[in-house]
Order: sequence, then C-alpha cells, then structure tokens
Amino acid sequence: MSHAKREGSRGLGSLLMGAPEEAVSDEAASTLGRCCMALMSGLISQWAFDPTTAPDGKALTEGLRQTVEAATRK
Repeated sequence: MSHAKREGSRGLGSLLMGAPEEAVSDEAASTLGRCCMALMSGLISQWAFDPTTAPDGKALTEGLRQTVEAATRK
C-alpha cells in the first residue's frame, strides 16, 4: 500500500509538472506529489461524509489562490 502511495505521489507530480514520471525528482514526488495526495484524500473524505458541503472546483481554486497569496506575502 505504501509503495502504491509513493508511486501515486510521483504520478501526480508528473501530471502537475507536465513531465514524464521518470523526470520527477524524489524531492518533487515527496513534496508536490504528497501535498496533492493529501488534498485529494481530504476532498474524497469530505465528499464521502457530506457531499453537499464539500468544496466545488471554484472554492478549491480560490482556497489555493489565497493559500499561495498568504504564503508569498512579504
């Protein structure tokens, strides 16, 4: 199971970077891929428990935009 999770993280990193999986560094798979995996599993959990209150694409996009804005604020 943990091997599949690592491979999934690498695959997500590949998808977001627009690069083949073999070009995704271990660091990118460990950071970008695992972060996306955490966001996806959280969203899946929210949909499983109460789909009427789970965020839609617009809310997720705005939430990520605000996260990046807050993280890059000087």
